[in-house]
Amino acid sequence: MNIRSGVMVLVLFLGAAFLGACGDDEVLDPPIKRLTVCPPNTETALMQDFRTAYEDMDYQVLECLMHPDFETFLQPVTTAQFPDLGPTLDFEEEVRIAQRMFSGQPVTDPDGQLIPAISSINFQILEQQGAWLDTGPAGIIPHARTAIFETLMVFERPGATSLPVEGQIRFFVSRHDTVLNGEPQSLYFMIGQQDLTRIDKKAVERIPWGSLKALYR
Repeated sequence: MNIRSGVMVLVLFLGAAFLGACGDDEVLDPPIKRLTVCPPNTETALMQDFRTAYEDMDYQVLECLMHPDFETFLQPVTTAQFPDLGPTLDFEEEVRIAQRMFSGQPVTDPDGQLIPAISSINFQILEQQGAWLDTGPAGIIPHARTAIFETLMVFERPGATSLPVEGQIRFFVSRHDTVLNGEPQSLYFMIGQQDLTRIDKKAVERIPWGSLKALYR
């Protein structure tokens, strides 16, 4: 069994064990901090759990939410700054980034530069813009569900500048239909993100979402 298949088996197992903790009608604003890990059974719950994973700085929750074929599509400004990255980040790279970003410890990037530790992450905005839509066969992630979210995330770093990430991110979701305890169920996994956030030089410097990830790769 390869790594990605193993992750999917683990995720589906956790889904069967904890599905009851993820109600269809939950409204979490602000999000409830969950003690269990489970594949959500709605797109809304998936996005709420994504937010919670970052604010709790829990890479295991984030790993559980991601499909093994996950990809982040980077902006040209990020690939120009980090030419060794290529145009996307895959599942394994995202897990490594989350482990380092959520560790609370400074890290060293591939160039040997010391990157300050992140002490807290706050989502000030995570607002869906329009409905979830099917990507069809021709999308950058085909046969998925997608929606754009307006975001403002602030990454606090003691002894260094905070890093705000502001703008839009397109999220991609994969639905998996299964039968649990004799009942048909749908489980949702995050299969991709497209970075559409912005950078500017106003009162504070904003960093693109993909560039922030690249610092902790």
